[in-house]
Amino acid sequence: MILGTGGIIVSLASVGILFLRTEKLNVDTRSQIQSMVDANQELTLHFDRAEASQLLASQGPAGRQIDSNRASLAIIYSYGDFTAATSFVRSDEPAAAPIRITRASCVPGSKVESFFKNPFANLQAAQTAPLKLRKPWSALCPLLVTGGWSLCAFTSS
Repeated sequence: MILGTGGIIVSLASVGILFLRTEKLNVDTRSQIQSMVDANQELTLHFDRAEASQLLASQGPAGRQIDSNRASLAIIYSYGDFTAATSFVRSDEPAAAPIRITRASCVPGSKVESFFKNPFANLQAAQTAPLKLRKPWSALCPLLVTGGWSLCAFTSS
């Protein structure tokens, strides 16, 4: 029993260290992406190697730690009290669809839907609120080795 519990502790600590190493490489690109929002408070961003390189170069030394050939991007955004998130897009997938952020993808169309999404939100204010980027993160895509070690640590516990 003691040996098994010790193994679980070691494997969970190993997974924590792997995630910590990966998360340290996140770069906040909020100001650069916010400047790309158009007058309709919408954003269309094709995240490819060139765009990743440009976003990361603007971050200085922190951005240089991430290889633009293996970068990923996800954006958490809001219109008023309603929040949504994009899925991760990788810079090494040239056929990937661009990130599209529109009011319709975040703000509910009716009061009933609004109530179930956020009962305390102001739907009328959200219909005219500006797009606010909460957390646009550029990060290094984890290596397959990292995923393999995580899998090994989880299955051993």
